[in-house]
Amino acid sequence: PLAREDQPTPRLVLGLEDVRQLGAGNGAHLWAATNAGTLQCWGAQGIRTNTTLGADAPGHGELGRGPSSNESLDATTPANVDGEFSVADLEGDAIGCGRNHTCAASSDGRVYCWGDDTYGQTSHGTIRRSPTLVRGYSL
Repeated sequence: PLAREDQPTPRLVLGLEDVRQLGAGNGAHLWAATNAGTLQCWGAQGIRTNTTLGADAPGHGELGRGPSSNESLDATTPANVDGEFSVADLEGDAIGCGRNHTCAASSDGRVYCWGDDTYGQTSHGTIRRSPTLVRGYSL
């Protein structure tokens, strides 16, 4: 897991450039949308609430790094979400994170979600590691 320590002074997030919007989930992952339309995520791959689970416990896919990603590893640097996904340039919130999932409006106005779906939050019925279209809903 990521080293957890208080940061009393701001630190540069390496790898981020030309950012137009930032946000965080209520778990421990973050996102940044760039002016070029890319969406990058980083942070914890799932909140491990069960104390019997070790550092190699599987994550929930909320970073959107694709099916070949190792969900047991937290990500200390931002990386693009999987696929040819481009985020909308909208006023207000077009991206949102929950505890172990992320949703975003794409540049064509359709809504995609990925991550944990234990309570139906991504509308797919199972963990998704890449942006997956939420059918029947668009902006």
